[in-house]
Amino acid sequence: MVHIVNECLVRQSVEALRDLRRLKADELDPTVTQELDAVIQKLDEFSKANPGKQLPEGMRQRVMKALARLALTIPWVLRLLGLKNE
Repeated sequence: MVHIVNECLVRQSVEALRDLRRLKADELDPTVTQELDAVIQKLDEFSKANPGKQLPEGMRQRVMKALARLALTIPWVLRLLGLKNE
């Protein structure tokens, strides 16, 4: 059961990251785009090579770092953090 849940979570994460990449493409810094693309590719490769396995700690950290960098490009997130006044 855990195997199936992990497999679904990884696949859903890949799809969610692809959607974010597509929806925010015009707002992303090129370095953020490159990192996000690399993370998506690594997650996709991992899910195909290791179906049902939990992500290694390093990969989880890389995903979180990419999400943090992505979030810091979104204006409402910056306003929420008090980093940008609009």
